[in-house]
Amino acid sequence: ARKLYTSEGYPDASIEYELRPGEDNTAEIVYSIEEGPLVRVADIRLEGVRAFKQRVLRKLMTTRSEWMLSWLTGAGLLNEDELATDVERLTAYYYDNGYIHVRVDEPFIERVDDGMVVTIRIEEGPLFKIGEITFAGPLLLPEDRLLAISRLTAGGVFRASELREAIFALTEAYGDLGHAFADVVPGTRVRAEDEEVDIAFEFDDGPVVAVRRIEIRGNTKTRDHVVRRELRLQEGQRFSGSGLTRSKVRIQRSGHFETVELSTKRTGTEDEVDLLVELKEGRTGSFSAGAGYSSDDEVLFNARIAERNLFGRGQSLVVNTDMGTIRQNFQFSFTEPWFGGRPLSLGFDLFDWQLEFDRFARGGRGFAVRLSYPLEELGLYRLARLSLRD
Repeated sequence: ARKLYTSEGYPDASIEYELRPGEDNTAEIVYSIEEGPLVRVADIRLEGVRAFKQRVLRKLMTTRSEWMLSWLTGAGLLNEDELATDVERLTAYYYDNGYIHVRVDEPFIERVDDGMVVTIRIEEGPLFKIGEITFAGPLLLPEDRLLAISRLTAGGVFRASELREAIFALTEAYGDLGHAFADVVPGTRVRAEDEEVDIAFEFDDGPVVAVRRIEIRGNTKTRDHVVRRELRLQEGQRFSGSGLTRSKVRIQRSGHFETVELSTKRTGTEDEVDLLVELKEGRTGSFSAGAGYSSDDEVLFNARIAERNLFGRGQSLVVNTDMGTIRQNFQFSFTEPWFGGRPLSLGFDLFDWQLEFDRFARGGRGFAVRLSYPLEELGLYRLARLSLRD
């Protein structure tokens, strides 16, 4: 209870209890609580900071100092667990920006007048950069190519996040050569005198494997072929690391599933692997209806039905209608994302609208046809990735 009161801004709360004997060998516990005044964090001081702006580090923290709208936002309340997490966030941020010898001290909390001041002392240490980058083990690609794939540069700031990305990229590159179980182990050597970190990648390629069987689980509504057509790996095909990644992205992009997980499973044969696709169906349909009134349309009713995965075939259907005293509008849209067994999206729209005025009426009927083809299927994979990134 005391911890709860402190987290709610009452660090001076006094909690006492009394045991009172009751009937039948029972006892009552009576708590006496004096909450005391509401006390907020008046200021947060980060001492020893030179490498970054104070406001950048403060944004990393959950703990905030009070301001004029603290009564509404809750800013300024001190939670010791969140403050401990803030220390971890600050440490991780420094470490990921080359300050691998950083030390963030435990916060010092001081009462000042009717508020609290939180002081965190930071010893940044020197900025470490990347020294020598080496590769060992079975090298299936030239070293300059491996260096380019890792995207690490000697002389650049040493970042743990970039090292993790390099491991993933190198593993995927070996996976593209069919080595599904390739292992890339990074070794680091800190040279404090030079303020550099040497990185040594050790490769274990493993055997070249092919996909034996693809097993799809969790698609209670969506048909198997709708999922399989998005996969960049097929049964009997050599394994590909980038193909595995792209398969997951393509299934997620379909919008039919809440979660998508792809994993490999060893088989009894050294050169074969099974691919497991585990899915959780998402909501793909919606219905909305409403009514309103305006001086132009007077009474207006609207109804809309949409389904992105019609009958589990991946097709989209939208029916929208507006009915009012003056306006009548009807629209029907249908899209087949894979026409003729190819990723050719074919859709058509039907519409019928009419506006009725006192002296005349306007309206129209018609249809439209839509076609689209993904850039990736035209061999423009890099351009497709840039378009998705934008």
